[in-house]
Amino acid sequence: FDRVQSAHAEYYSSFLQARSDPILAQEETVLAEIGTEIENVRSAWQWAVEHKSFEHLARSVDALFIFYQIRGWYEEGNQVFSSAIEMMRGNVDSGPEQETTSGKILACQGAFQLRLGVPAKARELLEESRDIFQRNDANEEIGFCLNFLGLTARMQGEFDEAKGFLDQALSVNQETGDRFEEALSLQNLGTVAFSQGEYQEAHQLFQSSLESRTRIGERQGIAYSLNNLALVANLLGEYDESDRYFQESYSAFETIG
Repeated sequence: FDRVQSAHAEYYSSFLQARSDPILAQEETVLAEIGTEIENVRSAWQWAVEHKSFEHLARSVDALFIFYQIRGWYEEGNQVFSSAIEMMRGNVDSGPEQETTSGKILACQGAFQLRLGVPAKARELLEESRDIFQRNDANEEIGFCLNFLGLTARMQGEFDEAKGFLDQALSVNQETGDRFEEALSLQNLGTVAFSQGEYQEAHQLFQSSLESRTRIGERQGIAYSLNNLALVANLLGEYDESDRYFQESYSAFETIG
């Protein structure tokens, strides 16, 4: 029976890995595919946790995080990733690859804690994740963590610190060539500027984020960037421009479905 469960976990971790690209994973068809198989996905994840299979967890984490985040299933996402963290803390024989997987799962739970309105816990998890990535020279992973640390500091009203995290995130993402996270860093920096009333700077950053997202074809990100530009243009008194951006944003969201 355990061989059947192992094969099941192998199949569904590979199923998620094939849908882990951050742009592809946002497409409604992909989200629907994961949603249809969610009971099998839950079962496969739980088997991987119980059998301390870091390999299966590593394959699954990216697509599962995006699914829970876009669907707004923050509570379940938090619980699912928390169960894996409990297992990882009891595993004393972790190598670099296992540690990096642990760091990713910690960062994801930190992101869910932020979405659930618990920034102090989010920060604790994200800082632990960052330390793991730094210890293992996992530069390709750290940008995601720094982006969420920036958002957490912003939620806590620490705007200078938020900007510091996000500047680091932008630099790392540019160095590693992660265009998805780079565009997110630009958006988040724009949000910090917006929160401080620096609307011209926010406009420039939102525009840069839009350009980055257009280059990589991230349709959902494009829609959000257009909406952000509409809001800041309105506050700058550019009402015709604001209306145009709102219309373009509405059309973009309609296209996504």
